Amino acid sequence: MTRSLAESGCNDTEKAVSLFREHYNHHLLDKTKLYPNGREIVEHFSNKKNTILSNKPIAFIEKILEAMNFLPSFDSILGGDSLDEQKPNPKGLQFLMKKYNCPPKNVLMIGDNAIDVETGKHAGVITCGVTYGLGDPNSLRDSKPNFLIDNLSDLKSLFN
Repeated sequence: MTRSLAESGCNDTEKAVSLFREHYNHHLLDKTKLYPNGREIVEHFSNKKNTILSNKPIAFIEKILEAMNFLPSFDSILGGDSLDEQKPNPKGLQFLMKKYNCPPKNVLMIGDNAIDVETGKHAGVITCGVTYGLGDPNSLRDSKPNFLIDNLSDLKSLFN
C-alpha cells in the first residue's frame, strides 16, 4: 500500500489499508473463481493433508472458500494475519508441517508466484509453480521451482 500511495500525495497508509479492506470485503467475490481443475485436484488428493498458506487475511480466505463451497476441502488455512510472519518467511509452512508431522521431503508447496517458491525453498520442501494466476510468470520461472506446470491436473501424473 505504501508503494501504491507514493505518487498520490496521500501518506495515510493505515486509512488506505482500512478503506481497501472494507471495499475488498464487499467485492471479493465479484470476479473470484477457482483456478481451472482446482476443485478436482484437491478432491483427487483428498487422502493427503491439503492446506492453504496465504498472505491474504484469514477472514477473506474463509469467506471466499465458504461462498464457493470449498472450505471443507482443506485441513488447515493460515492467512497473513494468522502468525506474526508472512511469506516468504517459512514460519507458516513450518507451523503446518509440524502440526501434521510432515517432514519436508513429503511436502509440496504449490503457488503462482515467486514468493510461494521462495517460501517453500526456505522450508526445504518440494516446490511447484503454476504458470497462471496473479503472479508474474517470468518471476516465477526465475525462482526455479522443482516443478513448473501449466495446469493443476498435471499434478496427478507428477505425484500419484
